[in-house]
Amino acid sequence: MSKVYEALQQAQTDQLQGKSRPREERPEKEIPKILPIRIVDQPKPDDIFPLYLEREMLQLHQNLSSVIGDVKKSIIQFLGSQDHDGTSTIVREYAKVLSTIHRKSVLLIDAHGDQAQFKYFGILPTHSLEQAILDDQDIREAVYQIGESQLFIASLYSQARSIANPEISEKEEKVLTSAQCRFDCILIDSPTIHSSIEGLELCKRVHGVVLVIQAEETRSAVIANVKSQIMKNGGNLIGLVFNKQRHYIPDWFYKRL
Repeated sequence: MSKVYEALQQAQTDQLQGKSRPREERPEKEIPKILPIRIVDQPKPDDIFPLYLEREMLQLHQNLSSVIGDVKKSIIQFLGSQDHDGTSTIVREYAKVLSTIHRKSVLLIDAHGDQAQFKYFGILPTHSLEQAILDDQDIREAVYQIGESQLFIASLYSQARSIANPEISEKEEKVLTSAQCRFDCILIDSPTIHSSIEGLELCKRVHGVVLVIQAEETRSAVIANVKSQIMKNGGNLIGLVFNKQRHYIPDWFYKRL
């Protein structure tokens, strides 16, 4: 008992004098385990566009993927059934969703003479794919990147162009093939068949055509006629988009369905 008392007294004395216990007598501290951190590839803040139809475009992407498989390396043409049906808005929002959420490099080709897509992004084009074809230049001369994003834009025709050029029509397929090798997906914003025949000419050079219809404003006979002309010109109709559809039931109720 006296030895135990002496040991306690010595331990107290050592503690007061600042002496530490021998290293072999110290209890080993438990080293915490370091868990691996999973790094997720997320888009940078400056890459993100304002997505106005995100839910609808995600649904459109799902539907198109179920028809043609992966849209990667596909050339998809958006064709309107009549003027002011919102085709340019639909294809642009779809391109924004593909480039931001799905992280694909997307080339949006504006086939309109007024170059509305360039006006939307505030870009003044100095070259077109048409000029690159005629001058035997690389198509990169006519491709413009939107900021630091994965979205690129090009004008198929020059603004001064008024009639179809047979020489260009012969080389369109070559240009699209070249662009297909450089981008994950190519989307073409085409004018309606009522305003230009060039939309129908492109049908046979793409993997699929999406027909945009203004809901409740386009007659069934018009839709049937456009579908027939697409197929007669060698087009592969892969989907219909009913734009500007009115919801007579409140939106909160649709979300519960």
